[in-house]
Amino acid sequence: MKGARHRQRIYRSAIAALLTSSSLVSQCGFPLTAQAQPSAYCWISNQEMTQKENLLIGALKGNSDSLKRYQSLVRQHANYLQQCRARTWPNTQAIWLRLYPCDVRTGAIDQILDSIVNRGYNQVNLEVFNDGQVLLPLSDNPTAWSSLVRSPGTEKIDVLAQVIQKGHERGLRVYAWLFTMNFGYAYGQRPDRQAVLARNGRGETSLSFVKDGSQAFVDPYNMQAKTDYYQLVQAVVKRRPDGVLFDYIRYPRGSGSDSVVTKIEDLWIYSDAAKQALYDRALNNKGRELIVRYSRQGYITASDVEAVNKLYPNEATPLWQGRTPCKGNCGSCVSLTRLKVSWTF
Repeated sequence: MKGARHRQRIYRSAIAALLTSSSLVSQCGFPLTAQAQPSAYCWISNQEMTQKENLLIGALKGNSDSLKRYQSLVRQHANYLQQCRARTWPNTQAIWLRLYPCDVRTGAIDQILDSIVNRGYNQVNLEVFNDGQVLLPLSDNPTAWSSLVRSPGTEKIDVLAQVIQKGHERGLRVYAWLFTMNFGYAYGQRPDRQAVLARNGRGETSLSFVKDGSQAFVDPYNMQAKTDYYQLVQAVVKRRPDGVLFDYIRYPRGSGSDSVVTKIEDLWIYSDAAKQALYDRALNNKGRELIVRYSRQGYITASDVEAVNKLYPNEATPLWQGRTPCKGNCGSCVSLTRLKVSWTF
């Protein structure tokens, strides 16, 4: 009997763990009805789910009594969710949510968020910037990217602001989830943004390097990229989400043998701004010249060291950020391995 109870506890813990990290992608349909109501997961009962859905339908038809009762039930469920999650592991149970243009229809966001609350989630990570589109209204989109919702008549619909407001009404924390270095295919096609794209030593950008051909990774040192992204973040935080989640903070990765960096030209450091940032790590002219030569050749020889000494005879040891100079008489030793390690990050 004791063994059976122990197995049941393990089973319940495993189910809870599976429910901790989930995702919900709206396909512009109605939310599914849960088939069970294990209170240990902070789920809303089937009866109350049905009641809430029916009241919403009545409210959308203009029934004022249904609207009042629906709003009251939404507040009750918000309180229940807050109290239940405070005493139930995990205290934060988040879900990733992607919306589509058809979700601007009246009542759609209410249905989606109600469905999330019904399943005991208390945090929504909302996709706000991905695939080169932003969840901002056409009438208030100061960014370099197009609005996700842009059909005629929807210019002023602020989906992000609605989700934040309606989420808070339901006891949900709403985080804005954003791509970071992947600015999207459309951005990468702009003639005035070609210098912004990250490039490797073969002159490739991620548009040709990544198999799907749709990812446009940018040079994070480029001022235009920084400015564009800063405007995006400003527009998002103006809606006052509970937080911002940054994803794709990395360089592009290829497939097969291209997924492993084996040569200096494999690194995404060859766009103008990135190269300048790399060269600026030098603390003297000798250090700069060695970095330049290494980035061009992929190696440094004793002849390079000798040539650099002749170019700048009045400087002592080649220096760059992170390098500890040799003490004493180092001769032609320039700690070449340390040079390589210090900036193949």
